[in-house]
Amino acid sequence: MRSNRTFEIKVEPSVMDWAVKSSGWEITDLAKRIKVTEEILNSWMEGNAKPTLRQLEILSNAVKRPLAAFLLPAPPEEEPLPIVCRNMPV
Repeated sequence: MRSNRTFEIKVEPSVMDWAVKSSGWEITDLAKRIKVTEEILNSWMEGNAKPTLRQLEILSNAVKRPLAAFLLPAPPEEEPLPIVCRNMPV
């Protein structure tokens, strides 16, 4: 028999904020993609609500981050992207 229980996962607001903002998605578009309202997504980012395990799995796939990244105590430090300088052919 399958359980219908849902588990809410505590995610540090700074980690949630980092994952969403570093993904390149606009909040409106990401909320639609993961099928939640903007208010719910913002609430997760502010730490006022917790996503369920399933919602977190969907979000991690959408933002291309491993699920384990959402369990970190703080956002990881990332090196800035390199600036690519290109010259037009002469």
